[in-house]
Amino acid sequence: MVIITSYTRPIKLILIFLLLCCSMKTIGQNEIIPNLIPYEDYDNKLFLSKIVEVDSTSMNDLILRFKNWGSLQFINFKEVIVSETTNQIVIVYSTSLSRAYWNAGVLGKTLLDGKYYVRMVVQFKDNKVRAQFYDDGNVAGYLGLTPVKPRAYYISMFTTKPSNYKDLHRLNNKSFGPYYDSHCEWQESIIEMSKSFEAGLKNNSLNSKKNDFDF
Repeated sequence: MVIITSYTRPIKLILIFLLLCCSMKTIGQNEIIPNLIPYEDYDNKLFLSKIVEVDSTSMNDLILRFKNWGSLQFINFKEVIVSETTNQIVIVYSTSLSRAYWNAGVLGKTLLDGKYYVRMVVQFKDNKVRAQFYDDGNVAGYLGLTPVKPRAYYISMFTTKPSNYKDLHRLNNKSFGPYYDSHCEWQESIIEMSKSFEAGLKNNSLNSKKNDFDF
């Protein structure tokens, strides 16, 4: 036997109102347009510098730690090294971005081919290392539907923040919103890489020569 009271309808209305509020809040959270982080030197495409200080550690030991970190970070670290001197190593690696997409009408959502080079210049001295992260252009792929050669454009070119959330996923002559979103994700990936780089240099276990690790 179900007992119907005069409170049943108001309670239902309250529950519906709360559900609507939660839905609107979720939609608002999902439709936030991210902000770009200012470059340290935009003209030279320098996005970020990271200085790591490690007390009582020689330059040679820091170089060894960096190489051991790189061997863990990249599938084939030797392939990403483009130059090396006694106190500097330059690597070029590619990011693989997967967040940005554009609405292609009846074709639905189309993911961007988000691969871009990062030039990482690392300089060493006793107790201190500096890494600088540069935008080094696109990997060969597509700009929308047009095939492009490597380094034909740079992700740092796309700095115009869309005026609304729909434009973030609109690709035409007036809006490059998806590339702006890729730019934001590219910056986020470099920040994460810089954190991993710092942790690797401060990791004493990476001070061993290759193949000398204890198991």
